[in-house]
Amino acid sequence: MLTDARCYLEGEWTMDHVKERSLNLRSHPLFALTTEGGKAASRLIINVEGVTTIDAAGCQLLTVWLSYLEFFGVHPALENAPETLLEAARRMGFDYTIEQYLADR
Repeated sequence: MLTDARCYLEGEWTMDHVKERSLNLRSHPLFALTTEGGKAASRLIINVEGVTTIDAAGCQLLTVWLSYLEFFGVHPALENAPETLLEAARRMGFDYTIEQYLADR
C-alpha cells in the first residue's frame, strides 16, 4: 500500500535561484517522510503549481532531485504542473524526464 506525503514547490527555478533551491531541497526531510498516520511515506506528491519560471538549471535540479528521491525508495509524482513549466521542459529537452513523473499520467 502506498502512503503519501506532500510538498509544494514555488517561485523561480532559474540559474539565479538554483543555489537557494538546492539548499532548500537538500534540507527537505527525505528520510523522515511521514503521513498523518505516522507511517513512512512511499510516495511524495509534489505540487508544482507555484513554480512561476523555470530554466535549464531549474529543470536539471528538479530532475536530479526526483531521481534522488527514487534512489531512496520514494516515488515522486508531480501534480498541477503549469503549462509554462511543461513547455519550458519541452523546449530545453527535459520533457521526457519531467513527464514521466506527472501524477496524472
